[in-house]
Amino acid sequence: MARFAFSPESLGKRALFTAVLISLLLGAPQLSHAQNSQIPGMVNGILNNMLRQQPPPVYQAPAQPQYQTQPQYQTQPQYQPQPRPQTYQPQTPYYQEDKPAPKKQVTAASTRSKPDKDAMEAIKTDMRLKGLIDGPQDITVLIVAHDTNDVTRNLAGDSLFVKPASVCSPFKSINVDQSTPDGRFTSYVMDKVKKKGSGGLTSANCDAKNFGQFDLVVFSLDQLDLDASPKLKPDDVKAVLGAYNDGAFKKFDEIYHRADFEAENQKKLDAMAAAEQSRAQEKQKAEDDFKSRDDAAISAVYLRTTGGSACVGGPSDSRLIDLVKRNDSPFADLVAKAGGATRPISDPNAIFLAVKKRECFAVIAPTRDIRVLLPALDRDGVAFDYHPAEIAAARVEELGGPSATSSR
Repeated sequence: MARFAFSPESLGKRALFTAVLISLLLGAPQLSHAQNSQIPGMVNGILNNMLRQQPPPVYQAPAQPQYQTQPQYQTQPQYQPQPRPQTYQPQTPYYQEDKPAPKKQVTAASTRSKPDKDAMEAIKTDMRLKGLIDGPQDITVLIVAHDTNDVTRNLAGDSLFVKPASVCSPFKSINVDQSTPDGRFTSYVMDKVKKKGSGGLTSANCDAKNFGQFDLVVFSLDQLDLDASPKLKPDDVKAVLGAYNDGAFKKFDEIYHRADFEAENQKKLDAMAAAEQSRAQEKQKAEDDFKSRDDAAISAVYLRTTGGSACVGGPSDSRLIDLVKRNDSPFADLVAKAGGATRPISDPNAIFLAVKKRECFAVIAPTRDIRVLLPALDRDGVAFDYHPAEIAAARVEELGGPSATSSR
């Protein structure tokens, strides 16, 4: 829309001029003389004033704001989680064996009928009442109640195996694999049976139809699991129980409990560990004693393998070999392990080569000579131990051996 600028004074004069023109055109009423005399001056004033007015302003369009492009839409940055610090994952030591992942045991639905299960439970109950079964892995041994070609009884009624007694397991094969806990337990039981029967044993396969031909019947409670033994029938177990009830078989001994075996085995392991620790302490003491000995004292080292002579070092004119072979020699055990064979060698290098060839399993010599051998034995990976005994230098000279001042 156009804009025009008018002052208040110009607006008033324009209005009066317009009114006079209208009155003249329309025939306005008569004015007084005084009024008429004023009209020309007024008109002239208005015209002069209009002429002096500045030209009308030039139309100016309203200023439009310059168009500004809108900023491009920027997507919000997606959340990026901060990387977590990596934790240390220890590597599997090279000396550990790779153990296979344990197999998942899937328990299959039982396919045995309820009557079979009920019958088996009734048999187990009867066996428990008669003291024939206890824990799942405990082993029961039955023996024929009469003498056979293999079994006889002494005056006290003890069963003796005059020949290897025949053993069978009618419900499951006997596991004698020594690499498995079950096999070790079975072997433990068989050793107990042999000791009690004062004789040997032979094992063979059998079943519920021919077990009566054997001297001993062996079984455990976990062998009576119908689900674990699809071919097992309650009648098979009933036949063995019937033979016991009829007196054809009787218990050979009390039930052999797995817990007793594990306790005895742990006791043996503890004893072995204690003995090994004691031997290690003795070896360390012997090594410490050797390091502090006089060079002229007689010492000994021996290999951890047997076979060969007991090599005796020192001067070639030494009587040490006679001293070593005496009954009261502190090295008599080494001579005995060598079967009494001794071999005099004066040169340390010759002794070293004889030891590496296993011609000598022990070296008995002045301490100074043995000290020369040890670094080379370690270098070539020849395992040896220090003997704890020694013959003092003064004692050697007194008994006629090489003196402390003897030269090679």
